[in-house]
This record gives sequence, structure tokens and C-alpha cells, in this order.
Amino acid sequence: MDITTLTTKIIEWRTLRMQLDVLEAEIKEAVVAAGKTQKIGDVKASYSKGRKTYDYEAACKGLPPEVLKPYTEIIPPQFKVDYTALCKGEGIEAPVRSQGTPSVKLTFEVAK
Repeated sequence: MDITTLTTKIIEWRTLRMQLDVLEAEIKEAVVAAGKTQKIGDVKASYSKGRKTYDYEAACKGLPPEVLKPYTEIIPPQFKVDYTALCKGEGIEAPVRSQGTPSVKLTFEVAK
């Protein structure tokens, strides 16, 4: 390939890449607005609502010591309560501390 052809191809690639980036952003925005994964033909736009974090310690405030004891590790001069294990072990529902940002991942299947 000569330098003129290569230069033309690089410029064409850049132009198409910019157009595809804009198109991808538009698709992702629409899928986030819909709030669910979309599959059209061999293209899949996978929606993720974002990871939640929970406030396990807040959910355990005010519990009696006998409930805390099995989930407590004593390391003198202090102690550590495994609030996550406590909530799961005792069936306590922890409040959501934060909700992650929704995202979309575009993929396609290549025909075999």
C-alpha cells in the first residue's frame, strides 16, 4: 500500500470512528432511558442499573448484644462486628447507601 492510499484510509477510519462514537452514545442514552437490555438481530445493548451499596451497620443499630455476639471478633483492645454477615444471617434488610450510575455495553455476535 502506498502512502497516499494509507493516508486516505486513515482519514476515512477517523471519520467513521467519530460517526460511530456519536451513534454509540445515542444508542446508550436510549437504552438507559428504556431501562432494559435491548437485542436486535446479532447486536445486544446490555443495560446495567449500576451497583448498589448497602449500609449494613445502620441496619444493625440498637440490636441487643446477644444478637451481635456471634458476629463479633474481639481483637484487644477493640472489637469488630461483621455487619454484613449479621444482616444476612439474621435476615435483616439493610438500607441502600448509594446507587451506581447506569451503563450500557454494546456487543455483537459474529456469524460462524
